[in-house]
Amino acid sequence: MSYISGETTREQFLENIYSKSKSESSRELAKAAIGQFDLFCKDVFKNDGADETLKDVKKEIENTLNSDKILILLNKFVIWLGEDHPHLLKRTGHRNSLPRPITARMPSTIKSYFGIVRDYVEDVGGIELNERKIRRKIKLPTVEEEDDPEPFTHEELKLFLDNATPDKRLLYMVLKDSGMRIGETCQLRKRDFDVSKDPVEIHLPAKITKGKKARIAFVTLETKPALIHRLKKMNPDDLVFGSQENKRFAAENERSNFNYLRSKIGKIEPKVLEKYEHNNRYKKNIHSLRSFTATQAEEVHGEDYAHGLIGHKKYLAQYIRNKKKLPVLYKKLEPKLLIYEKVEILESNENEQFIAMKKQLDLQGAMIREMQKNQNHFNKNSDIKN
Repeated sequence: MSYISGETTREQFLENIYSKSKSESSRELAKAAIGQFDLFCKDVFKNDGADETLKDVKKEIENTLNSDKILILLNKFVIWLGEDHPHLLKRTGHRNSLPRPITARMPSTIKSYFGIVRDYVEDVGGIELNERKIRRKIKLPTVEEEDDPEPFTHEELKLFLDNATPDKRLLYMVLKDSGMRIGETCQLRKRDFDVSKDPVEIHLPAKITKGKKARIAFVTLETKPALIHRLKKMNPDDLVFGSQENKRFAAENERSNFNYLRSKIGKIEPKVLEKYEHNNRYKKNIHSLRSFTATQAEEVHGEDYAHGLIGHKKYLAQYIRNKKKLPVLYKKLEPKLLIYEKVEILESNENEQFIAMKKQLDLQGAMIREMQKNQNHFNKNSDIKN
């Protein structure tokens, strides 16, 4: 008699295996992958889902001593993920009111889903997989380097803002001002906003950012009044933009809402419906707001500042070190981010300080490059002598 079961349940797989040294987003990804595997089995085999399918396959392997069937199954799953399934609808948006057909997954998503399902097959299905056979018999798609989302022009962004509801217009205004990710924005609470500062500051806690580094974002003067009006109605712990506490579902709702707005605008301006050829994704999506911010920031302050402003991990340390200068730098950028307001840039003492600071940084950079050039020349001569 055995007192310890050797089997792992789905709940144990998700909670135990994906609870240690893994983020919440990793567990959400695992749930999504298993959910897709379930849907695939129901769609293709017309049964109760993944667990029933794995039991049947395991019995057949034990009877025939041939493990190829599980590899055929997994390869079919990979192919299925790369195809559209218009007959299968997923409900998204506010209160799950928007039916959306299941569409082909990106190569990077397919590879992620496959890695999770492979573990699931072994741990929950009890079917041992041969790594060498997997490489030979399962054709995973090639992950191409994806383009950054095409940024909005000021005219395109105004078109979207003019056609959005007041609540969504405020959300999109904050996104285009700050360069924040939609997942980060959906987790912000009233206490994270400081409207007493000029410009308005948003303090992103480390726990909600992708890189797990706290940073400061800003809001322009044209967005400030509507934002203050909204915050006045809220308690400190209230979510400002998130529709629910589950950040993944909240972000997905906003993507769906944006997609609906894009389809609506596409009827009068077809250009917003253009797609990339290599991945069939829309060029204008909610992440294009973030690209707009980065593009404007790069034009004013250069690439490093732009990356730091929108929270790219590689540049965050440098961005955070300039914490005291960030409001000054942002005020210089602010006119480029405005859609409705026009602000004349005056030569004030603040601007003079900024210009002097930029000249000093440029001079330091030139000196460092010259020192590196001399050092390389010295090293080359030393090698020749030796």
